[in-house]
Amino acid sequence: MGSRLQFCLFLCLAISPFAHSQGAQDASSQNVVKSRTYLVVLDVAVTDKNDHPVPGLTKDDFTVSEDKESQNIASFEEHGLQNASAGATPETAQTIILVDEMNTQYTDLAYARYCMRKFLQKNEGQLSQSTALMALTNKGLVVLHQPTRDGNALWSALDHHRPDLPWRLQGGVYGASERINISLGALEQVAVAFADSPVRRSIVWISPGFPILSDTRLDQVSQTKLFLAIRKLSLDLLHSRLTIYTVDPRGLIATSGSVTAQTFYTQSEYFSNNPKLDFKDMVLEQFSSETGGKSFWGRNDVDDEVARSMNEEANYYTLTYYPANQSLDGKYRNISVKMNRPDLKARTRAGYFPVPDTPLPKDELVDQFELALKSPLLYTGIPLKATATVLPDQPHSVQVVVRANRRMLTWIRSANGDLRCEFSAATAAFFKDQEPQDPQSYAQLATIPAAKIPTYPEMPVVLRLTLPIDPKVTRLRFVVLDTASGKMGTTDLAAPFTSPKN
Repeated sequence: MGSRLQFCLFLCLAISPFAHSQGAQDASSQNVVKSRTYLVVLDVAVTDKNDHPVPGLTKDDFTVSEDKESQNIASFEEHGLQNASAGATPETAQTIILVDEMNTQYTDLAYARYCMRKFLQKNEGQLSQSTALMALTNKGLVVLHQPTRDGNALWSALDHHRPDLPWRLQGGVYGASERINISLGALEQVAVAFADSPVRRSIVWISPGFPILSDTRLDQVSQTKLFLAIRKLSLDLLHSRLTIYTVDPRGLIATSGSVTAQTFYTQSEYFSNNPKLDFKDMVLEQFSSETGGKSFWGRNDVDDEVARSMNEEANYYTLTYYPANQSLDGKYRNISVKMNRPDLKARTRAGYFPVPDTPLPKDELVDQFELALKSPLLYTGIPLKATATVLPDQPHSVQVVVRANRRMLTWIRSANGDLRCEFSAATAAFFKDQEPQDPQSYAQLATIPAAKIPTYPEMPVVLRLTLPIDPKVTRLRFVVLDTASGKMGTTDLAAPFTSPKN
């Protein structure tokens, strides 16, 4: 391979659309993405007076309102451990345990790791649901282990990970600003990677919290930029169905410098009130309340707190509604879910921004691909599968086949009855400890002739290409971006690549 990074145009496309005329009709109506904010999806955790999850509720037990206006519940579904067994049903929920090394004192981090060992090795290492393990380091987000129910495997990954000293904690005002950027950037990475995924995810963030923003003395320009960044993050958290739980590893503190949440503006208060208000602090715990999660602090049983967070996230209800106010004015709207039983309490996200989906500007495609290629996470908006085979007559080349779930792509019927899907694709080769450079993007247009729609089988979209490959390449990453909806999917192939069978 001539350079350490090669982006390749997918030249050969084998498009496999819909099985019959009804399927084609579905494709033209259901698969065309409309504004995400027309249908609001709420994941609701319901607990009793002892904070135990409550199963067996019905739609009639819930009342939903938006800006104090009652809403009709369009759909209702219960999810819980009692309704699922490993491998019996599709996975509907995942947990991400994120150990915050950057914002945590080293002694507190050591105690958190001790508690994590107790939790992960409990019940012979069998976890109740699929769990991923990540760390927030001085350099950013690191994936230590992909989702698994094997707690022993997760502990082994954490045990073999050697954290750096949290030197950014000593950085004063500049260090606090850097920690805010890195922390919010990590949260943004997770939200973007899991946008449009059918799987609900929760982050159990083990951290004492972000720096106090007022201590950084942000000027007006910086405040405005941070305001816009948090607004975008709020939208991304909505699209990814991400709930945040926080666990403070400091345990009981004799003299706490913590300030109660009432001292701070929540996102909903800040976005709903007079925009001329001075910028106030928003700490990590506020993201918990805004996304329907919960914060655990002032206790020494970190392992039990993590377990409670996961138990709550494993038992929940999904409600949807079409807002009575269909205006996409971009103004923040407050959501309230109340229980019709006084002994129960519901938690869900606090609100959202009703904004229309717009096609991604072409000049942003390069940035989107660069982020997707660099991210330690796999994007799940478009499920992808890939295989790579070494060519027998070309030992320094591989033949790659990438399959995309066509139902997650946007198909639009043209005036002549054809179905069209516009997307972009790219691939990058990685060497050990190297990052992609000089990103490029390529537009693709797939067309299904109207006459062939009724006879096409139910198959994924297939992309085929041949790549020159350097023997030192350790990984290939593939990216597909749906231009109309902004959905993205990525998948990795690790070396060595397979050889054809004789």
